Amino acid sequence: MANAVVLAGWMLGGADGFPVQATVRLAWEPAPEMQPMAPRQLPDVVTIRHELSGDDTAALLHAAAPPVRDLLVTLLSGVTDAEATGLRWRDLELAAPTLRLPDRTVSLPRPARAMSHAIAADPAGADTRLVGCRDAVDIEANVIRAAHDAGLVRSGEVAAAVLHRTPVAKLVRQGARFGDLSRWVGSLPREAFDACGALAPDGAKPPAERIDPVLLALRRCAAAA
Repeated sequence: MANAVVLAGWMLGGADGFPVQATVRLAWEPAPEMQPMAPRQLPDVVTIRHELSGDDTAALLHAAAPPVRDLLVTLLSGVTDAEATGLRWRDLELAAPTLRLPDRTVSLPRPARAMSHAIAADPAGADTRLVGCRDAVDIEANVIRAAHDAGLVRSGEVAAAVLHRTPVAKLVRQGARFGDLSRWVGSLPREAFDACGALAPDGAKPPAERIDPVLLALRRCAAAA
């Protein structure tokens, strides 16, 4: 039912312009009853994949073809995608086994048969690319294909950076000093240290000589090769 209000008073009107008394009735419809707003559904919390589990690492290595496995082993050993594109055959030392980078030497699993393709192949020369990828885009494409073929959950999130962060997390969990991390995995951004802070154990940190930089999954892959 409409609500109304009556206004009475004088107003100008008529042909002669003399004031006349008039009554004005204003009516309006009541405002519709306000309905409570439905609570907004917040999106599900999305966790960022910072590292691979041991099982995922093993599945990734097992499913990859030998040339791609060499790339995965390289990244999981602490080499960044930018560094991997610059590696050449002359940088691989099978006897050690190690990869020589400009600022450090990266340890590979013993025996180095995890890099089966690299060992079996006969490179054309010392300047031949070790992992066979032209640039970081090529590396990312190979990594995501390998993750998909291995059946990893959320395989689209498995990037080269995730593989590089996996050995970083292992080092930090062992108690490695943040100041020593660069000797194994190169320079890290500030965000990496922030993320690793929660992984570090309390107490005194062991010396670098007691830290094992090689992932267990890489050792098992090497032993099974």
